[in-house]
Amino acid sequence: MRFIGKWLIWIGGLSLLFVDLRPLVLHTLDAWRAERSIGVPLQDWLLEFARPVFILGVMCAAALPELGKRREKKPAKTAPPLAPPPGPPAAVPPTPPLTPAQ
Repeated sequence: MRFIGKWLIWIGGLSLLFVDLRPLVLHTLDAWRAERSIGVPLQDWLLEFARPVFILGVMCAAALPELGKRREKKPAKTAPPLAPPPGPPAAVPPTPPLTPAQ
C-alpha cells in the first residue's frame, strides 16, 4: 500500500503543479515574446508560487526515501553449521631408540 500511496502522491502532485504553473509560464512567455513586463507586482507574482512550492515540498517529504537511511539486509539463508574442523593431529609418542640386540 505504501508503494501505491507514493505513486498517487507523485501523480497528484505533478498534476497540481501542471495546473498551477502552466498559466504562470504562459503569461511569462507571452510577456517575454512581446518584450514587456509581466504587469503584476512582484509580491502578487510570488504569491502565485506559494501553492506549487508547498505541493513540491509535500511530494519530497512524503514520497522520497530518507537520505542516509539504508534498508536492513535480510539475513542470507545459510546451511546448518558444520562440525568444527579437526584440531591438529595428536602427538605420536616418540619411539624409543633401537638398541642392539644382545
